[in-house]
Amino acid sequence: MRYGSRLTLVLVLLCAGVVAHAEPSRAYLKCQEKLENSANVHRERTDKIRDKHERRIAELFGEASSRLDPRETEILRAAVDRIREWRDVEQARATYVETIVRDVANLVSPDVPGFKCLDHGRVLKVYMGNQLAYENVLKHVERDVIERIDLENLAPDEGLVIISYNATEPMTNVRINRLNSIGDSIEFKPLRAGQYYRVARAKAGSYVWENASLDVGDGYYGFPLEHLDLKFVVKPGTINYVGTFLLETSASKRYSAWLNDRLVIALYMLEERYPELMGRYEIDNGLYPDDRFTEFYLQEKTSYQEATHAAD
Repeated sequence: MRYGSRLTLVLVLLCAGVVAHAEPSRAYLKCQEKLENSANVHRERTDKIRDKHERRIAELFGEASSRLDPRETEILRAAVDRIREWRDVEQARATYVETIVRDVANLVSPDVPGFKCLDHGRVLKVYMGNQLAYENVLKHVERDVIERIDLENLAPDEGLVIISYNATEPMTNVRINRLNSIGDSIEFKPLRAGQYYRVARAKAGSYVWENASLDVGDGYYGFPLEHLDLKFVVKPGTINYVGTFLLETSASKRYSAWLNDRLVIALYMLEERYPELMGRYEIDNGLYPDDRFTEFYLQEKTSYQEATHAAD
Protein backbone atom coordinates (compact mmCIF):
# COMPACT_ATOMS: atom_id res chain seq x y z
CA MET A 1 0.00 0.00 0.00
CA ARG A 2 1.31 3.43 -0.93
CA TYR A 3 0.49 6.96 0.15
CA GLY A 4 1.29 8.92 -3.00
CA SER A 5 -1.76 11.14 -2.76
CA ARG A 6 -0.98 13.38 0.20
CA LEU A 7 -3.20 16.24 1.26
CA THR A 8 -2.79 18.85 -1.46
CA LEU A 9 -4.23 21.65 0.65
CA VAL A 10 -0.68 22.79 1.20
CA LEU A 11 -0.77 24.37 -2.27
CA VAL A 12 -3.43 26.90 -1.25
CA LEU A 13 -0.98 28.43 1.17
CA LEU A 14 0.50 30.34 -1.73
CA CYS A 15 -2.71 32.31 -1.87
CA ALA A 16 -2.64 33.31 1.79
CA GLY A 17 -3.37 36.94 2.48
CA VAL A 18 -0.10 38.22 3.96
CA VAL A 19 1.83 41.45 3.99
CA ALA A 20 5.11 42.01 2.09
CA HIS A 21 8.10 43.18 4.13
CA ALA A 22 10.58 45.88 3.25
CA GLU A 23 13.53 43.75 4.36
CA PRO A 24 13.13 40.30 2.72
CA SER A 25 16.17 38.69 4.40
CA ARG A 26 15.02 39.53 7.91
CA ALA A 27 11.45 38.61 7.03
CA TYR A 28 12.62 35.33 5.54
CA LEU A 29 14.59 34.37 8.66
CA LYS A 30 11.63 35.19 10.86
CA CYS A 31 9.36 33.18 8.58
CA GLN A 32 11.71 30.20 8.64
CA GLU A 33 11.81 30.28 12.41
CA LYS A 34 8.03 30.26 12.59
CA LEU A 35 7.76 27.42 10.07
CA GLU A 36 10.38 25.38 11.91
CA ASN A 37 8.47 25.81 15.17
CA SER A 38 5.28 24.64 13.46
CA ALA A 39 7.13 21.67 11.96
CA ASN A 40 8.48 20.68 15.37
CA VAL A 41 4.99 20.80 16.85
CA HIS A 42 3.79 18.61 13.96
CA ARG A 43 6.57 16.10 14.62
CA GLU A 44 5.80 16.04 18.35
CA ARG A 45 2.10 15.40 17.74
CA THR A 46 2.74 12.62 15.23
CA ASP A 47 5.28 11.12 17.64
CA LYS A 48 2.54 10.96 20.28
CA ILE A 49 0.17 9.35 17.77
CA ARG A 50 2.83 6.77 16.88
CA ASP A 51 3.72 6.05 20.52
CA LYS A 52 0.05 5.57 21.44
CA HIS A 53 -0.34 3.20 18.50
CA GLU A 54 2.74 1.16 19.46
CA ARG A 55 1.50 0.85 23.04
CA ARG A 56 -1.85 -0.40 21.74
CA ILE A 57 -0.20 -2.98 19.45
CA ALA A 58 2.03 -4.17 22.31
CA GLU A 59 -1.03 -4.47 24.55
CA LEU A 60 -2.97 -6.48 21.94
CA PHE A 61 -0.01 -8.74 21.19
CA GLY A 62 0.83 -9.28 24.86
CA GLU A 63 -2.73 -10.26 25.71
CA ALA A 64 -2.95 -12.65 22.74
CA SER A 65 0.49 -14.24 23.24
CA SER A 66 -0.30 -15.06 26.87
CA ARG A 67 -2.69 -17.72 25.53
CA LEU A 68 -0.27 -19.13 22.93
CA ASP A 69 2.76 -21.39 23.03
CA PRO A 70 6.17 -19.99 21.91
CA ARG A 71 5.84 -21.25 18.33
CA GLU A 72 2.33 -19.81 17.94
CA THR A 73 3.56 -16.55 19.45
CA GLU A 74 6.30 -16.23 16.81
CA ILE A 75 3.79 -17.00 14.04
CA LEU A 76 1.50 -14.27 15.35
CA ARG A 77 4.41 -11.83 15.66
CA ALA A 78 5.28 -12.44 12.00
CA ALA A 79 1.63 -11.89 11.06
CA VAL A 80 1.57 -8.53 12.87
CA ASP A 81 4.80 -7.49 11.12
CA ARG A 82 3.23 -8.40 7.77
CA ILE A 83 0.21 -6.25 8.53
CA ARG A 84 2.45 -3.27 9.26
CA GLU A 85 4.40 -3.92 6.09
CA TRP A 86 1.25 -4.30 3.99
CA ARG A 87 -0.15 -1.05 5.39
CA ASP A 88 3.30 0.49 4.75
CA VAL A 89 3.48 2.21 8.12
CA GLU A 90 6.98 3.59 7.57
CA GLN A 91 6.01 5.11 4.22
CA ALA A 92 2.92 6.64 5.80
CA ARG A 93 5.07 8.35 8.44
CA ALA A 94 7.49 9.64 5.81
CA THR A 95 4.61 10.97 3.72
CA TYR A 96 2.55 12.62 6.44
CA VAL A 97 5.45 13.93 8.53
CA GLU A 98 8.80 14.68 6.89
CA THR A 99 7.62 15.02 3.29
CA ILE A 100 4.85 17.47 4.15
CA VAL A 101 7.28 19.48 6.35
CA ARG A 102 9.68 19.71 3.41
CA ASP A 103 6.86 20.67 1.02
CA VAL A 104 5.75 23.50 3.29
CA ALA A 105 9.32 24.79 3.69
CA ASN A 106 9.85 24.73 -0.08
CA LEU A 107 6.92 27.08 -0.62
CA VAL A 108 8.93 30.03 0.64
CA SER A 109 12.06 31.46 -0.99
CA PRO A 110 14.21 34.49 -0.06
CA ASP A 111 14.89 35.10 -3.75
CA VAL A 112 11.30 36.10 -4.56
CA PRO A 113 10.86 39.91 -4.78
CA GLY A 114 8.44 41.22 -2.17
CA PHE A 115 8.85 38.11 -0.02
CA LYS A 116 5.70 36.89 1.72
CA CYS A 117 5.56 34.32 4.47
CA LEU A 118 2.86 31.69 4.74
CA ASP A 119 -0.21 32.20 6.88
CA HIS A 120 0.49 30.44 10.18
CA GLY A 121 -3.11 29.35 10.69
CA ARG A 122 -3.25 27.70 7.28
CA VAL A 123 0.03 25.92 7.90
CA LEU A 124 -1.36 24.48 11.14
CA LYS A 125 -4.50 23.29 9.31
CA VAL A 126 -2.39 21.49 6.72
CA TYR A 127 -0.37 19.81 9.45
CA MET A 128 -3.52 18.85 11.34
CA GLY A 129 -4.95 17.22 8.22
CA ASN A 130 -1.77 15.17 7.80
CA GLN A 131 -1.85 14.17 11.47
CA LEU A 132 -5.38 12.84 11.02
CA ALA A 133 -4.36 10.97 7.86
CA TYR A 134 -1.39 9.38 9.64
CA GLU A 135 -3.54 8.43 12.62
CA ASN A 136 -6.09 6.85 10.28
CA VAL A 137 -3.41 4.58 8.77
CA LEU A 138 -2.41 3.40 12.25
CA LYS A 139 -6.05 2.78 13.20
CA HIS A 140 -6.38 0.53 10.15
CA VAL A 141 -3.31 -1.38 11.35
CA GLU A 142 -4.87 -1.82 14.80
CA ARG A 143 -8.12 -3.04 13.26
CA ASP A 144 -6.24 -5.54 11.10
CA VAL A 145 -4.25 -6.80 14.10
CA ILE A 146 -7.44 -7.24 16.16
CA GLU A 147 -9.04 -9.20 13.32
CA ARG A 148 -5.94 -11.37 12.89
CA ILE A 149 -5.70 -12.14 16.62
CA ASP A 150 -9.37 -13.13 16.60
CA LEU A 151 -8.61 -15.89 14.09
CA GLU A 152 -6.60 -17.67 16.81
CA ASN A 153 -9.84 -18.22 18.77
CA LEU A 154 -11.37 -20.69 16.29
CA ALA A 155 -13.84 -23.01 18.04
CA PRO A 156 -14.39 -26.67 17.00
CA ASP A 157 -17.70 -25.78 15.34
CA GLU A 158 -16.27 -22.80 13.43
CA GLY A 159 -14.46 -22.28 10.16
CA LEU A 160 -12.52 -19.39 8.66
CA VAL A 161 -14.23 -17.47 5.86
CA ILE A 162 -12.60 -15.40 3.13
CA ILE A 163 -14.96 -12.47 2.71
CA SER A 164 -14.45 -11.03 -0.75
CA TYR A 165 -16.41 -7.97 -1.81
CA ASN A 166 -16.46 -5.58 -4.76
CA ALA A 167 -18.79 -2.58 -5.07
CA THR A 168 -19.13 0.57 -7.17
CA GLU A 169 -19.99 2.74 -4.13
CA PRO A 170 -18.64 2.93 -0.57
CA MET A 171 -21.05 1.04 1.69
CA THR A 172 -21.85 1.71 5.34
CA ASN A 173 -22.79 -1.86 6.18
CA VAL A 174 -22.98 -5.35 4.67
CA ARG A 175 -24.58 -8.24 6.57
CA ILE A 176 -24.42 -12.02 6.07
CA ASN A 177 -26.76 -14.27 8.10
CA ARG A 178 -26.49 -17.93 9.05
CA LEU A 179 -29.64 -19.77 7.98
CA ASN A 180 -31.96 -21.25 10.63
CA SER A 181 -30.24 -19.45 13.47
CA ILE A 182 -30.61 -16.31 15.56
CA GLY A 183 -27.68 -13.99 16.14
CA ASP A 184 -25.13 -15.85 14.01
CA SER A 185 -24.09 -13.31 11.42
CA ILE A 186 -21.06 -11.75 9.77
CA GLU A 187 -21.17 -7.97 9.57
CA PHE A 188 -18.56 -5.53 8.36
CA LYS A 189 -18.51 -1.75 7.94
CA PRO A 190 -17.73 0.71 6.54
CA LEU A 191 -16.40 -0.39 3.16
CA ARG A 192 -14.73 1.71 0.52
CA ALA A 193 -15.64 1.40 -3.14
CA GLY A 194 -13.63 -1.21 -4.98
CA GLN A 195 -12.29 -4.56 -3.80
CA TYR A 196 -12.15 -5.68 -0.18
CA TYR A 197 -10.87 -8.87 1.50
CA ARG A 198 -11.18 -10.08 5.05
CA VAL A 199 -10.75 -13.41 6.82
CA ALA A 200 -13.23 -13.97 9.66
CA ARG A 201 -14.46 -16.70 12.00
CA ALA A 202 -17.93 -18.14 11.38
CA LYS A 203 -19.94 -21.06 12.74
CA ALA A 204 -20.31 -24.00 10.38
CA GLY A 205 -23.51 -24.01 8.35
CA SER A 206 -25.28 -22.37 5.43
CA TYR A 207 -25.25 -18.59 5.01
CA VAL A 208 -26.96 -15.99 2.85
CA TRP A 209 -26.00 -12.40 1.99
CA GLU A 210 -28.88 -10.54 3.64
CA ASN A 211 -28.53 -6.79 3.03
CA ALA A 212 -26.25 -3.86 2.31
CA SER A 213 -26.68 -0.16 3.00
CA LEU A 214 -25.38 2.99 1.35
CA ASP A 215 -24.80 6.37 3.00
CA VAL A 216 -26.83 8.95 1.05
CA GLY A 217 -25.88 12.02 3.12
CA ASP A 218 -29.05 12.53 5.14
CA GLY A 219 -29.49 8.86 6.02
CA TYR A 220 -29.02 5.35 4.71
CA TYR A 221 -30.45 3.52 1.75
CA GLY A 222 -30.77 -0.23 2.13
CA PHE A 223 -30.41 -2.92 -0.50
CA PRO A 224 -32.21 -6.17 0.49
CA LEU A 225 -30.36 -9.21 -0.80
CA GLU A 226 -32.14 -12.26 0.64
CA HIS A 227 -34.44 -12.67 -2.38
CA LEU A 228 -31.36 -13.07 -4.61
CA ASP A 229 -30.55 -16.35 -2.85
CA LEU A 230 -26.81 -15.59 -2.55
CA LYS A 231 -25.90 -18.61 -0.43
CA PHE A 232 -22.72 -20.41 0.57
CA VAL A 233 -21.57 -23.12 2.98
CA VAL A 234 -19.00 -22.88 5.79
CA LYS A 235 -17.25 -26.09 6.93
CA PRO A 236 -15.64 -26.30 10.39
CA GLY A 237 -11.87 -26.37 10.79
CA THR A 238 -11.14 -25.16 7.25
CA ILE A 239 -10.64 -21.95 5.29
CA ASN A 240 -13.79 -21.39 3.26
CA TYR A 241 -13.81 -19.32 0.08
CA VAL A 242 -17.43 -18.25 -0.35
CA GLY A 243 -17.30 -16.37 -3.64
CA THR A 244 -16.78 -12.70 -4.36
CA PHE A 245 -19.82 -10.53 -3.66
CA LEU A 246 -20.37 -7.92 -6.36
CA LEU A 247 -22.77 -5.00 -5.98
CA GLU A 248 -23.52 -2.40 -8.63
CA THR A 249 -25.67 0.63 -7.80
CA SER A 250 -26.95 3.59 -9.79
CA ALA A 251 -28.06 7.15 -9.06
CA SER A 252 -31.70 6.01 -9.31
CA LYS A 253 -31.00 3.55 -6.46
CA ARG A 254 -31.38 0.57 -8.75
CA TYR A 255 -28.93 -2.19 -7.98
CA SER A 256 -27.79 -5.64 -8.95
CA ALA A 257 -25.83 -8.11 -6.84
CA TRP A 258 -24.33 -11.53 -7.46
CA LEU A 259 -21.61 -13.93 -6.38
CA ASN A 260 -18.68 -14.57 -8.69
CA ASP A 261 -15.97 -17.22 -8.44
CA ARG A 262 -12.64 -15.38 -8.17
CA LEU A 263 -10.84 -18.05 -6.23
CA VAL A 264 -7.41 -17.45 -7.77
CA ILE A 265 -7.41 -13.81 -6.60
CA ALA A 266 -8.56 -14.87 -3.14
CA LEU A 267 -5.80 -17.48 -2.91
CA TYR A 268 -3.22 -14.89 -3.93
CA MET A 269 -4.48 -12.54 -1.20
CA LEU A 270 -4.34 -15.37 1.30
CA GLU A 271 -0.75 -16.22 0.37
CA GLU A 272 0.29 -12.58 0.63
CA ARG A 273 -1.41 -11.66 3.90
CA TYR A 274 -2.10 -14.93 5.73
CA PRO A 275 0.50 -17.52 4.56
CA GLU A 276 0.61 -19.12 8.01
CA LEU A 277 -3.11 -19.96 7.76
CA MET A 278 -2.65 -21.72 4.42
CA GLY A 279 -0.16 -24.06 6.05
CA ARG A 280 -2.50 -24.78 8.96
CA TYR A 281 -5.90 -25.34 7.34
CA GLU A 282 -7.35 -26.97 4.25
CA ILE A 283 -9.16 -24.67 1.82
CA ASP A 284 -12.73 -25.36 0.67
CA ASN A 285 -14.77 -23.61 -1.99
CA GLY A 286 -18.00 -22.83 -0.16
CA LEU A 287 -19.56 -21.51 -3.34
CA TYR A 288 -18.98 -24.78 -5.21
CA PRO A 289 -18.36 -27.46 -2.53
CA ASP A 290 -17.42 -30.19 -5.05
CA ASP A 291 -14.92 -28.04 -6.92
CA ARG A 292 -11.34 -29.42 -6.83
CA PHE A 293 -9.57 -26.39 -8.27
CA THR A 294 -8.02 -25.37 -4.95
CA GLU A 295 -6.35 -28.76 -4.59
CA PHE A 296 -5.09 -28.57 -8.18
CA TYR A 297 -3.82 -25.00 -7.69
CA LEU A 298 -1.88 -25.83 -4.53
CA GLN A 299 -0.39 -28.99 -6.06
CA GLU A 300 0.77 -27.09 -9.14
CA LYS A 301 2.19 -24.31 -6.97
CA THR A 302 4.12 -26.81 -4.85
CA SER A 303 5.44 -28.59 -7.96
CA TYR A 304 6.58 -25.29 -9.45
CA GLN A 305 8.35 -24.24 -6.24
CA GLU A 306 10.09 -27.62 -5.98
CA ALA A 307 11.21 -27.45 -9.62
CA THR A 308 12.49 -23.89 -9.16
CA HIS A 309 14.36 -24.86 -5.99
CA ALA A 310 15.92 -27.87 -7.73
CA ALA A 311 17.04 -25.69 -10.66
CA ASP A 312 18.77 -23.28 -8.27
